[in-house]
Amino acid sequence: MDTTRLKYFSAVAETGSVRRAAEILRVSPPSLSKAIQHLENDLGVKLFIRAGRNIRLTDNGRRFADR
Repeated sequence: MDTTRLKYFSAVAETGSVRRAAEILRVSPPSLSKAIQHLENDLGVKLFIRAGRNIRLTDNGRRFADR
């Protein structure tokens, strides 16, 4: 598991925003979003619910964040 993807997941989970997390991490929002998608694919579960610009953790995402 890629530690960069874990860092990206944590930033999005904490901020509740891909755009804000990307600003903090100094990466582009599309690359951050893509990394999160790869992490979800690696784990085989959805970590976030996306609705337009809104993003929130799924139950699996909350459990993963608690680890």
